[in-house]
Amino acid sequence: ISVTLSWAPPPKQYQNGVIVGYTLQVFNAQQGLLREINSSSNGSTVDSLNPDTTYLFKVAAMTVVGRGPYSDNIYVATRQFVPVIPPNVSTPVRLSAEAILLSWEPMPTDTTQGALIGYSVRYRPITAIAKRDTNQGYTTTITTETQITITTLNPTSAYMVGVAAVTQAGIGVYSQNTVELYENSLFQVYMQAPGVVCKEWMSYSATEKTKDIVNQISLNLGSSFPITYIGDVSLLCDKQQPSWVVLTGRAVGTGNLNSSGMVHQLQEWVLTSPKVTSQGVMLQVLASCPVFLAQLRSPGCTAAMATIPSPTP
Repeated sequence: ISVTLSWAPPPKQYQNGVIVGYTLQVFNAQQGLLREINSSSNGSTVDSLNPDTTYLFKVAAMTVVGRGPYSDNIYVATRQFVPVIPPNVSTPVRLSAEAILLSWEPMPTDTTQGALIGYSVRYRPITAIAKRDTNQGYTTTITTETQITITTLNPTSAYMVGVAAVTQAGIGVYSQNTVELYENSLFQVYMQAPGVVCKEWMSYSATEKTKDIVNQISLNLGSSFPITYIGDVSLLCDKQQPSWVVLTGRAVGTGNLNSSGMVHQLQEWVLTSPKVTSQGVMLQVLASCPVFLAQLRSPGCTAAMATIPSPTP
């Protein structure tokens, strides 16, 4: 920001000699005297000023003998701008299948470029249309707090969320954060396949193997657990011991089916020592492990995750 000032020389009777130049002083309330500028003309432009700040200017004429008295104080307030830096947003916290908690640090006053009046929070599902138009489809709200709970979200969607500081000049730059509401439903089912020859079983389509296992898990859990599994199957081969088969997937549903409900029901099913068949191979189900909900892992699940190598999808 820059300010241009101009002035007239002192009246002739007060010059006491030939005016050879001027000294301009620049102050603000926080730092006092900021700089002195010498000028040979009747004006000067002061650059690198801060927005939303009141500055004091005064000027004195100079002769070859020295500087004369300063003028009366001139006060200039620079205008506000929108913030160009977004707030520092913490990782969104998933409260339930349909709600998240979004929080952020207060904006430092030296970054707002104006008087902070609040924050703008916006969110939208990540869709093909939204990807084409970065400003389309947002729900926006204004708050003076540094956190907000966003509810009634679609539990099967990923969302783009953002927070921007707001001054009287308008809304600043939004942060960009992504949250997947179904993240906590990522799970792995560990199965053992005694006597399986890796090369033969892997010759079958991975899609067909996955479909076989998913369908049987869903069938065993029953209609009270209407979840769609989206995942893949990895086969771990070892000549010295039976092969392990690991299904990695997500349980996408509504309500508590994306968190503890899914975990408990899968683990109760595992306790019945179930078996599933895939492409003619009998698989013994030994553990079902929530990937993110560590506090809900059963002892068998914890042991399986500790002893079985992580599969490469």
